[in-house]
Amino acid sequence: MLRIQYNWILLGLMFCAGCRTHSPQLEFDPQVARGVLQSGMKYLLRENAKPDNRVMLRLVIDAGSVLEEDNQKGLAHFVEHMAFNGSTHFEKQELVDYLESIGVGFGADLNAYTSFDETVYMLQIPVDNEEVLEKAFLVMQDWAKGLVMADDEIDKERGVIVEEWRRGRGAERRISDQQYPVIFKNSRYAERLPIGDMEVVRHAPYERLKSYYRDWYRPDLMTMIVVGDLPVGKMEGLVQKYFSGDSWADSKPPRAVYSIPDHEETYVSVVTDPESVESRVAFLVKLPFQSMLSEADLRKKMRASLIQGMLNERLEERRLGEKAPYLSASAYKGPYLRPQELFALEATVLDGGHIEGLSAILEEFERVKQHGFTATELERQKLKVLSAVERQYKNRDTTESASLASQYIRSVTRGQTVPGIEATWALYQRDLKTISLAEVNDEARSWMSDKNRVVLIEGPDKQGLQYPAEAEVLAELTRVAAQSVSPYEEQRVDAPFIESDLIPGTIVRVETNAALAFETWLLSNGAKVVVKKTDFKADEILFSAFSAGGHSLISDDHFIAGVRADSVVEKGGLGGFSKIELDKKLSGRLVSLK
Repeated sequence: MLRIQYNWILLGLMFCAGCRTHSPQLEFDPQVARGVLQSGMKYLLRENAKPDNRVMLRLVIDAGSVLEEDNQKGLAHFVEHMAFNGSTHFEKQELVDYLESIGVGFGADLNAYTSFDETVYMLQIPVDNEEVLEKAFLVMQDWAKGLVMADDEIDKERGVIVEEWRRGRGAERRISDQQYPVIFKNSRYAERLPIGDMEVVRHAPYERLKSYYRDWYRPDLMTMIVVGDLPVGKMEGLVQKYFSGDSWADSKPPRAVYSIPDHEETYVSVVTDPESVESRVAFLVKLPFQSMLSEADLRKKMRASLIQGMLNERLEERRLGEKAPYLSASAYKGPYLRPQELFALEATVLDGGHIEGLSAILEEFERVKQHGFTATELERQKLKVLSAVERQYKNRDTTESASLASQYIRSVTRGQTVPGIEATWALYQRDLKTISLAEVNDEARSWMSDKNRVVLIEGPDKQGLQYPAEAEVLAELTRVAAQSVSPYEEQRVDAPFIESDLIPGTIVRVETNAALAFETWLLSNGAKVVVKKTDFKADEILFSAFSAGGHSLISDDHFIAGVRADSVVEKGGLGGFSKIELDKKLSGRLVSLK
């Protein structure tokens, strides 16, 4: 289906030069040092102690497959591959061999990706060895301006890329390759999938690949991000040492920004594949780019978070009801491509149930359009959102450097301000409670536009399975929009968890394990409790309980029921509370039960 999780689909948004000015602007996190070198390269630096003795280096190139010419399709990704095949200071396999010799592993510590609009190189290294640290910055320098791209290495890599393409040709990718030209119709994005055209990859002249590198790997399109257990002054000195000076780019073609045209009609894509294992349906609305530069922008983000949460709760509640029209469903509103955002309603359905599933997810949003959310839903969701932000705030000292680096990449590629968790927590405490029900309902209704809509239908290609025609899909959209749906009915959750007084027991014995720093308590009812204090996260207590037994004690007649019992219990609620009621009862509390 939409598969928003793909690296090359989670794309950056363009910088908004004409954003609103009536709202106070967000200040960038003061813990982040930012600057621009004489060469034109930008940098963001942040000292952070988790994990200790490690630093994350990120080189962000504001160039991806959308900038390729027709005869270059796939060469942005090809250049990324060549970054590991020889550079000014590291011959051929020498770079990978050196990094592996200091404990840097491909994938976990060393990686890169190419998307439509950017290319990002990632390296994690230890900081306790000055030589290693210097060489890491030398590696980043070589990626920026020192790739050799020898002819024989280019020829070797052609087959590697073709094999990567071949291995990725599963059902999901084959379906996606047919859906993206529909979603991006009449735009450059429809013709510039990052994996590229294998005929170009196989036969492109050497000079054509090198020309892409010269044109787009230049300091005015680069940002160096450094986050880790190192003083900012040290980071800044290394960035200046390896990237300052005059620009090294000979050619500077304009960095065009491409749009996706509006369309009045609703596009419909029906795609099947013999290896597909699931039937899915999605309703998409392409929406304008949302900046994140002012307090008003952040307030809009708060509203979106509230709406998305409440809508997902309603979709899940319907799934857990009788005769559920889908197996799972979700709502998403957020970044998609650099020119726009996306509102998506998606559902996994039984084979042949596409129209029923589409009708159900649209009906739930139509219920919001006609009647809005309830005050109770909104207050409950506010508690959830505030609790989530509070947890980030309380755990700010244990935030991983990789997570911070990802935030800064998004700030570069989407033109966003990152105020930092301290300022964010303060703004959420101040503003979230002031968001009114009318404000939220108006925002939600604005997402359901009559234009820029796409319906995606997919599933297995097997005998006897019928799929709806485009006319049937469009007719269903019209039918649902014209019908009158009943208001949402709130289920009561005001009963207490425990309605009678508990009779306490006692601890009859305490055993201490000094080596592993835990205690074992023997209770008066015979139960044992193992307790260990940790400081991994603030405001978190983990419980796990078990008793002797298991599948070995189940008779053959009850084996299937026994192995499924845990999932049934998980969905069955607790005490007198159904699963739906239990989730509502726990709103705003950092508690999860499994």
